[in-house]
Amino acid sequence: MLKLKKAGYREMHQYYAMMQEDFSKDELVPEIVFQKALLQHTADLVLVVDDTIKNTIAYALVCPKSLYGYGLLWFFAVLPWYRGRGLGTEAMKLINQKYGRLRGMMLEITEMPDAAAANRRIRFYNNVGYRVVKTGDIKLNGIPMKIMVRQPASAPDPGPYIHRILPEIYSHMFSEPMVKKLLDIQPLKKRKFL
Repeated sequence: MLKLKKAGYREMHQYYAMMQEDFSKDELVPEIVFQKALLQHTADLVLVVDDTIKNTIAYALVCPKSLYGYGLLWFFAVLPWYRGRGLGTEAMKLINQKYGRLRGMMLEITEMPDAAAANRRIRFYNNVGYRVVKTGDIKLNGIPMKIMVRQPASAPDPGPYIHRILPEIYSHMFSEPMVKKLLDIQPLKKRKFL
């Protein structure tokens, strides 16, 4: 049976090493940023543990604080030796449940050289309730990305407001100059009606 365990800044070093294997260097920021976010309680390091074998099978870094009520699933990965067994889907269900009190959860899908890998990520997150939202052009560290959101169907589309929501979430972890350096977000252009 899977369950969630909140980890702290002490465990971050171990999981940062894994993140370096699971994510491109352009997607990552220095480990000290994650450490600071955990110490200041602006991010959660969540471990998904298989209670029967007492092993961690996945990890996620979640930023649950936002003036707009949205959280950011910053990083999520299943450990390599547990992949391909459907455990990622089960892990995401637990994470979605834990942060279900939020207006919605967002995540970023950066463009990857391997388009098939990016499409697999999008399909995986679609299967656990996320959808790509239409936004203006967004770049993280100069790399184009898409935003996916999981929220109740009755909630308003956050796409037109991502240019406000995402920098505000990042401001809990980075200084304002750093947010401006990391994120390049163009507002969604308003449609003209004839």
